[in-house]
Amino acid sequence: MKNALYIAAAFLAAFCLGAAFSSEVRAQQVDTLLQVGVIDAQVSEDTLEFTLGLTRLNNIWERWANGTFELLVNPVPSQDILQISLIPGTTQLNAGYVITPRIVTQTLVPSSKLTQQRISVTILGPEQFAQAMPVDIDTSKPLLIGRFRVIRTDNQPFQEPVDIAWLGDYTYYQATAYKIDKDNTPWHISDDNIEMAANTKYIAGRTELPPSILFDCSSFLIKYLGSRVVRLNWETQSERNLKGFIVVRGLLPFGETDTNRVEFTDTIATYHTNAAMRAKGIRGKGAQYSLIDTAGLRGEFYFYKVLAYDTTDKRTASCIKGVNVPFAVISAAAPQPNPFTQKTTVEYTLDDDVYLTCKVYNAAGQQIETLINNQFMKLGKYTVDFIASPFALQGMYDIIFIASPVSDNSIELSRAVVKVQLLRH
Repeated sequence: MKNALYIAAAFLAAFCLGAAFSSEVRAQQVDTLLQVGVIDAQVSEDTLEFTLGLTRLNNIWERWANGTFELLVNPVPSQDILQISLIPGTTQLNAGYVITPRIVTQTLVPSSKLTQQRISVTILGPEQFAQAMPVDIDTSKPLLIGRFRVIRTDNQPFQEPVDIAWLGDYTYYQATAYKIDKDNTPWHISDDNIEMAANTKYIAGRTELPPSILFDCSSFLIKYLGSRVVRLNWETQSERNLKGFIVVRGLLPFGETDTNRVEFTDTIATYHTNAAMRAKGIRGKGAQYSLIDTAGLRGEFYFYKVLAYDTTDKRTASCIKGVNVPFAVISAAAPQPNPFTQKTTVEYTLDDDVYLTCKVYNAAGQQIETLINNQFMKLGKYTVDFIASPFALQGMYDIIFIASPVSDNSIELSRAVVKVQLLRH
């Protein structure tokens, strides 16, 4: 009787354990265990890039084993014009994983579903549980399989937007598994890799269309180069539907201080006649532009406006900035040290390109030395040294700079006088 009761109890316990395990298996079958997503899809001309990422959605498992992912890119005339590669340094998987991306174009199994052309990414993982990669339960921090680059070999651009779709049905085309610790594997589970393709959520991807024309005014820079020459630089981040630019120049009316009252009267460049002003980029790409202008007058603050036009010749954006065109002057001339006992250095600034002469005169007005003799110098900061002769008398000296314009009869000579004192011990 006791043996019979023991056998009955054991049978009941085994039945309960089996029922519990069956319930657990059924729970696993209906639960979503994994999310695989296409992340940050971007396209530029004939190149498409996207990232694949994994997120764990259930505490039943911890470490990812391997997988094969099958995707389609639409619209594409034919998959056989595509090439795919893994961008180096973009995977978070350890060295125990082998990632093989490829474009499947050949018929693998005649008269079967496997004849469909597609992108295939296969990942083989390590055999040991300890070497397998753990996956977080955090959709904001997916484990990155890697970023993949797809190129059209016919050199034609992708038609935007591009959809990256998962090939279905998922249980047939998609394969993914998690790994369990074999030391803790129950006797009724023969493998330490547990399939979960049917319990995986697949997130497709789509490239975003770039803005029609993206023209940031912070990139619009103006620099005075000297001799009334001005250089304009600007750049775009996107040129989809951009036809080109028109650049106009203007001045504030006399007595005005409000920059909104600038009168733009001169068109200095237009995409209608100047090839350099026509759009250079294609769709998502931007480009850099440069333009040289010669101002008509000195001593004025010139304003420049860059206008962007779309393919319908409609103005879509504009940026305005100004620059001062100075007289040819010498400014900020200062000696150091002053007074001095043997040598003093004069630092000065040229606001334009000039021919410069610098001479030293004593208190009696007699020229005693020429430091610079009619030398061509570009605008900028400079220094010149005055070293007093051992026979020079103590007292005051004048260092006189005279600057003449470069091929410009609109201005006269510019002069600066620096007074220095020589001390003798």
